[in-house]
Amino acid sequence: MTAATASSILDNRHSGRYAASMASAPHGLAQLRWLVAEVPARLARIDDLQAANKPEPTRWSRKEELGHLVDSAANNHVRLVRVQQETKPHLPGYAQDHWVAAHAYQDMSWAAICDAWLVLNRLLLRVAELAPAAAWERTCRIVGVPHTLADDQAPPVTLGYVLDDYVDHLRHHLYHLGVATDEL
Repeated sequence: MTAATASSILDNRHSGRYAASMASAPHGLAQLRWLVAEVPARLARIDDLQAANKPEPTRWSRKEELGHLVDSAANNHVRLVRVQQETKPHLPGYAQDHWVAAHAYQDMSWAAICDAWLVLNRLLLRVAELAPAAAWERTCRIVGVPHTLADDQAPPVTLGYVLDDYVDHLRHHLYHLGVATDEL
């Protein structure tokens, strides 16, 4: 499926609420839609043995790095929901190394991690597509691990920033995994 086809299918799935939110949606929304449509086939080209290889004992394997992206999707999904629900929430960061270790991604199959990545990013995309236009300007503060700022010192960021930053982070790690996203 091409990105244009995926975009067309997704555009037709939602009501006027979706169309209204697109007028002020962050650029990351269109990019996430493309990534969800195109990346799974690219991830499937990496076999389990390649994915399990650790370049150094202290560095993540591809399994662990993609697992980190699963964790990031989970955390950012919660942020997208809570910023729409709450007034200027203070949301936690997360200890990425702990999350990767807690899930033991290295012991999972590559296919299972790829499936988890796709399911969580589809869910995150759905929440983003259904967000009303005004939601993108709502603010939150992301505090705690790995951030070193106290609650009252963390700068406010918009929901649009949260999504754009997530997509930039996602693309950075996909590039590191050897998954090209240059077409974006």
